[in-house]
Order: sequence, then structure tokens, then C-alpha cells
Amino acid sequence: MSDTLQIPRHFRTARLEMQKSRRRIKLGAVIVRGGNIIGRGKNDAGGRSTLKGIYGSRSTHAEVAAVMSVKDPKNLRGTCIYVYREANRLPANARPCQACREFLQAHGIRKMYYTCESGFAVVSL
Repeated sequence: MSDTLQIPRHFRTARLEMQKSRRRIKLGAVIVRGGNIIGRGKNDAGGRSTLKGIYGSRSTHAEVAAVMSVKDPKNLRGTCIYVYREANRLPANARPCQACREFLQAHGIRKMYYTCESGFAVVSL
């Protein structure tokens, strides 16, 4: 990643999670409450936090893995999630799929920040 590209703090941590993924297309996510990270996840094959993928494969979505990593689900209400993906060492589209957006909303997450080709985007849930 270029030293001139400034990545906001929580995206840097989501990027570190992304780097742990064993998938060809890698995503990382962190859940933030009051400025502190309370959950982390990456996309991966199978696992307990699976959603039916767009292409019919079962995979762990980074967003779901991050939610599942939070010890007390009550702590999710009012949080934000940061989702990171790269292509050619630059931020790429990491907009959560519809199933993940619904899952996040059902768990009380209020905002999602994600990477896109132009940098970063935010959506209120």
C-alpha cells in the first residue's frame, strides 16, 4: 500500500484482518463501539458464520464473522462496522451484500463503513 494513501485507523485494523483471509478475494471487518474495537472477522471458507454466497458457495462473510466474535451480543446495539478489501494494493469495493446488511441491521449495528474504488463510503442502517 502506498505510504501517501491515508487509511483511517479502524480501516487499518480491518485491513490487517483481511490479510489473514485464505480466500482469493479477501475481506476484513471490525466492529467499533465508543472508539474501541469489540469484534473482528475475515472472510473464509465454511465455518459457523456462513451465509449462502452469491455464486452458490458457502463462505464465512467477514461481517458475520466480526459479529460472531463479539462476546456479548447486547454490545452490538449502536455500533459501527468497517469492512476492507483491496485490489492491486488499493481500496476496492467491499460493500456488504444484502444478506449481510440485513444481518448487521438485525444485530443493531447502526452504520457501516466500507472501502470502494474511490476510497471509503458510509451507509446508515
